[in-house]
Amino acid sequence: MVNSQNAQLIDIRAKKKFESGYIQGSRNIPFTDLKDRLAEIRAIEQPVIIICDMGVQAGAAIQMIGKDSVYRLEGGIGGWQGAGMPLVGVKDAKSKNKAKTKPSLSK
Repeated sequence: MVNSQNAQLIDIRAKKKFESGYIQGSRNIPFTDLKDRLAEIRAIEQPVIIICDMGVQAGAAIQMIGKDSVYRLEGGIGGWQGAGMPLVGVKDAKSKNKAKTKPSLSK
């Protein structure tokens, strides 16, 4: 399970994309606002999982945050949905093309 350690899920997609479908329990801090909220994110004691569209922008966010217990969701929200995992706010959360692998985390 992605959130087995009560990690804080931070979705860095734009607000409009976040509102169109997100992982339950995640909160939205758009990438464009990240620099202004670094102290807030660094103060989080639990592991942090960064979520973006495909996983690439999350890698840049991890470098910017500069904290050991920060991970990215491999494949981003697209990989999550492609694996058939649920999203909040989506009318049809089932993906047309299911991936054969489960979502995973990386540094």
